[in-house]
Amino acid sequence: MWILRSISPARAASALALALALTACAVPPDPEQWTPCDNGTICPLGTECSADGKTCQLPVCGDGKVSYGEQCDDGDLDDGDGCDSNCTVTACGNAIKTAGEQCDGGSLNDGGCDSDCKLTFICGDCVISSGEQCDDGNLNDGDGCDSDCKLTPGMTLTALASAAPTCSPKPPKR
Repeated sequence: MWILRSISPARAASALALALALTACAVPPDPEQWTPCDNGTICPLGTECSADGKTCQLPVCGDGKVSYGEQCDDGDLDDGDGCDSNCTVTACGNAIKTAGEQCDGGSLNDGGCDSDCKLTFICGDCVISSGEQCDDGNLNDGDGCDSDCKLTPGMTLTALASAAPTCSPKPPKR
């Protein structure tokens, strides 16, 4: 029986390296679940051969090789260029907010973000919706409730309510 306890990151890395090395010695039961390296090392699914082909390593997003769990890998970590920094194709729903998206929570219809990556609330309408901390009916920054419907730093809802007890919405300008 194994007893789990907290270990240092260095020990965890050593344990992972040992596990990968031992796994490389095993005879794979299913060729679909393993990747052969140049020197005969066999890496389990979810890992890849190191550059020298002697060990197995976890895949690295941004190395230019599409690995297990990656949709793409264009060799950089730039967002919005077709392959985003999490190695998913640039698209609504991949948890990376890119050009044309107002939000992207990673799952569609999540927390005020609709399936087209558009905000489902309107800041400046006097209604505190999902994704808003406040809504004072305008899009002015520095008045307690900023243009993104987030509290101005140092402001509280109580202080905001006493400073502006009524709300008269003005049409938001976008």
